[in-house]
Amino acid sequence: MGVLHKFLAVTYPLLRVKNKFIKQEGKGRLRVLLYHDILPDEIDLFNKQIQWLSRNWKFITPQEFESIMTSDMQISQDSLLLTFDDGFFSNRTIVEKVLEPLNIKAIFFVVSKFAALLSRKDAQQFISKNIYPKTNEDELLPHQFNMNWDDLKFLCESGHTIGGHTATHARLSELSNVTKLKDEIAVSANVIEEQLGIKVKHFAYTFGDLASFSTDALAVASERFDYVYSGLRGVNTQTTSPYAIRRDSVTPHDPISLIGAFLEGGVDSRYRCSREVLDDWVRNET
Repeated sequence: MGVLHKFLAVTYPLLRVKNKFIKQEGKGRLRVLLYHDILPDEIDLFNKQIQWLSRNWKFITPQEFESIMTSDMQISQDSLLLTFDDGFFSNRTIVEKVLEPLNIKAIFFVVSKFAALLSRKDAQQFISKNIYPKTNEDELLPHQFNMNWDDLKFLCESGHTIGGHTATHARLSELSNVTKLKDEIAVSANVIEEQLGIKVKHFAYTFGDLASFSTDALAVASERFDYVYSGLRGVNTQTTSPYAIRRDSVTPHDPISLIGAFLEGGVDSRYRCSREVLDDWVRNET
């Protein structure tokens, strides 16, 4: 853990007291958590994180999140939406072992061409080429492969929501061709809809930082989806654009106090400029 994260973890109690002091009665905060692949030996850590978070935050469903964003529902208490990116098979394991017993529903943002792969070897080749491009195939662990369409149908039947996450996990800022952007963003979501028989309303762009997105990509995404998610840390309010949703990326190995500091806004200021730029893009493109 780096120096900044160690400092944040130590300051978590102070951040919590400060925010509790200034919090308005009957008003809550809305934040979105972002996880990715979760290793088998991380499941207990993940479970402990979720159990701890449940003491101070209410996990809301994707449908409740939608109602908040459309102002049909007020944020009356501190609320969390849980999301996972990429579509690793470990996400199904997490649903069965952790989320279902706690009745927590999440959004799973999946890469359509990853979900379509039928063999683990093909899946691992895809991971090393597209999702973890700096990782050799032989460095991947045996459990690291994809959820297929049947796994995703299971998630839908269990009350979870499936969102789009491009066709190939492309970095959208590197695509200047509008046709390629539409294939990655819109067409890939259409494939998910056809395979699962659902409506795909949510989209998370890959890598999450501002440099990985673009105004052209935003224009395509905002035309196709009702909700677009970034990886920029920050609190979401009912004035936050549904095309510039903020998320807090965490891992099972993060200390609970560090996650608490993230959720109390300990590093939000570092992302302020990026959030403002994204908000400007939204105002100009929608």
